Amino acid sequence: LKVSLQGVVRNQTVRELDPNKPMIALTFDDGPHWTNTKKVVDLLVEYNARSTFFMLGTRVEELPGVVQYVKDAGQEVASHTYSHKDLANISEEEFWSEIRKTNEAIYAAIGENPVYLRPPYGSRNEFVMSHMPMVVVCWNVDSEDWKSKDRDTIVKQVMKDAGDGKIVLLHDIHTFTAEAVEQLLPKLIAAGYQIVTVEELFYYKGVEAVPGVVYHSSYN
Repeated sequence: LKVSLQGVVRNQTVRELDPNKPMIALTFDDGPHWTNTKKVVDLLVEYNARSTFFMLGTRVEELPGVVQYVKDAGQEVASHTYSHKDLANISEEEFWSEIRKTNEAIYAAIGENPVYLRPPYGSRNEFVMSHMPMVVVCWNVDSEDWKSKDRDTIVKQVMKDAGDGKIVLLHDIHTFTAEAVEQLLPKLIAAGYQIVTVEELFYYKGVEAVPGVVYHSSYN
């Protein structure tokens, strides 16, 4: 399995940002979705914001054009495994398959391998972490969008827990989440945040992200 890693790999573009201004990374799991992902991307572009999309290989194969749309808009494409299996409870063969097939699908869609991986449910064990060839990124702000299914509740939850260097979990497969993003972006910007990719967050916060370590934020 070929995954280029030299400290943090600059596969995606890191913008010129103010290193002294707070940064927050909104991340989106379980996509791509044929309409909601595009809506989220268009909102991010409108507000000069960038995010990281942790995609499922099965969906990438179905919607390669949406993956390209995400990349063309300056957003970051990352892996959420192939079929959302719990990595801590599958065979070694399945583990490698979940990683390889997703990377192949993403490479076929955009001509790049993802650097970051988010394990489904955040689940991992010693085998997963000792054999993982990619940088594992979890979160420390949970929007609980899948639970509330309510735009205003999602916005309140994220704003309550927002902070400099934090990584926020959202899901771009849901219409109510896309609606929440529409309100969330101006609120975060008004609160002084720069909305960044995981790559940008790590770069500006001086995080030398490496495989075998899980990152919940820029300060872990």
